[in-house]
Amino acid sequence: MAAHNGGGPGIAPCAACSLEETASGGRGMECPASVPLQGPGPLDGGDHGIGSTGKRVAVVGSGPGGLTCAADLARLGHEVVLFEALHLPGGVLAYGIPEFRLPREILRREVDYIRSLGVEVRLDSVVSRLYQVKELQEEFDAVFLAIGAGGPIFLDIPGKDLNGVYSANEYLTRINLMEAHQFPRKDTPVIQG
Repeated sequence: MAAHNGGGPGIAPCAACSLEETASGGRGMECPASVPLQGPGPLDGGDHGIGSTGKRVAVVGSGPGGLTCAADLARLGHEVVLFEALHLPGGVLAYGIPEFRLPREILRREVDYIRSLGVEVRLDSVVSRLYQVKELQEEFDAVFLAIGAGGPIFLDIPGKDLNGVYSANEYLTRINLMEAHQFPRKDTPVIQG
């Protein structure tokens, strides 16, 4: 089936319609919905700002909430610095979603777009180690904490604390950030057998 190409000016196809194949290996699908584009963005090449307000905002965490906040504030004319603890921006988008569900190229384009708005992205910047929230409050006019919820909740079942038992979050983090996909050439959390 051919993917739907949108429904006219200001209408973009839904994300699933852009895929050539589905996760199960099938061909693309008919687009069940089109969504209107909301203001300037990476798809329409529109103007990226309305002038500077002179206000500085620190955004801690570059997951979905942090990226959205940073982009919205930058479009409103604020100077935004985005602090990310890991070596890749994106938070759970980068480490918690498998590549086949969210291609890294899409995330890279989104982060590039946010940078094009003037957002400064500081990677490997752990707030509470390199910076304290109090220091950020003194340096910036506002601080937005988008630190996510990285801690898993385990079922109370026998064996949950055994060596080699991982939460889904930890497993996906190892796959996405620690080259576990190169098994068996690298040490990984996955054991054949």
